[in-house]
Amino acid sequence: MEALVARVRQEQKRLDILVNDISEGEAHEWKPFWKLDLEKSFRMLRNGLDSHIISCRLRCATHG
Repeated sequence: MEALVARVRQEQKRLDILVNDISEGEAHEWKPFWKLDLEKSFRMLRNGLDSHIISCRLRCATHG
């Protein structure tokens, strides 16, 4: 992520819009959420949330 932010800064000078749609990294089970394994559900939530926090923090740290 840091390399991507540095590349955008070098090539574009700034980042106007950050679209953060990173997969949570788990295989999707297309069934109601209440039927999913609880631990898998927490991993999916945590991985997705962490990726958003990290990318937003890096973007803000380099662009104010």
